[in-house]
Amino acid sequence: MNFNHYLAVAIHYLMSYRQWPDCPQIGKTLVSSSLIDRVIGNLNKPICEVLVGFKLFVEGLMHEWLLLDNG
Repeated sequence: MNFNHYLAVAIHYLMSYRQWPDCPQIGKTLVSSSLIDRVIGNLNKPICEVLVGFKLFVEGLMHEWLLLDNG
């Protein structure tokens, strides 16, 4: 399975069937597939799009306002 397809399915599952803090943003990198954008859009969750690099997600993860898709 294509990595971006796997991430899209994982995001859909986790956001649909798990409990998360109130309206977290879902972080994604610029190189992630537009399929992931559509999945997140269908879930009515905000997207935080950043450049490639895990270090760009750290602050959001630590303060729990960001969930991670580091594709």
